[in-house]
Amino acid sequence: MKISLLLIFVISFYLVHTIEAFHFTKKYEVGVSDDLPANSNSLVVHCASKDDDLGRRTISHGQSFNWSFHSNFFQSTLYFCHFWWGPHKQRAFVVYDDTWEELHDVNNYVVKSDGFYVNYGVGCNLPYFDLYITGHQ
Repeated sequence: MKISLLLIFVISFYLVHTIEAFHFTKKYEVGVSDDLPANSNSLVVHCASKDDDLGRRTISHGQSFNWSFHSNFFQSTLYFCHFWWGPHKQRAFVVYDDTWEELHDVNNYVVKSDGFYVNYGVGCNLPYFDLYITGHQ
């Protein structure tokens, strides 16, 4: 009886950790931060996935917009954002994609006047896109 209970406990423990290792049970976070000059236009951002439109938001200097999610069962989750800064600067790109070879639990995008930077929750901003596409909204 003791061996059966121990075996059930060990198998249960193993199954719980195996399920947690599955990609679709893991929680991911994405954030967008405005580090543009304080006296400049606010950043406007619209983020969405196929299933979840997060809407258009205005982010002021020093503010952030963050969201978290679980990947879908088929590992096809993809979020993109379109950014506008002032009347002539914009950029759109994918901020999370399940098909990326290296996935991070946290993807923070920092928007500065010279471009976009990314950090993965470690506090070090790495260049991501170093220029804007100029054009009309």
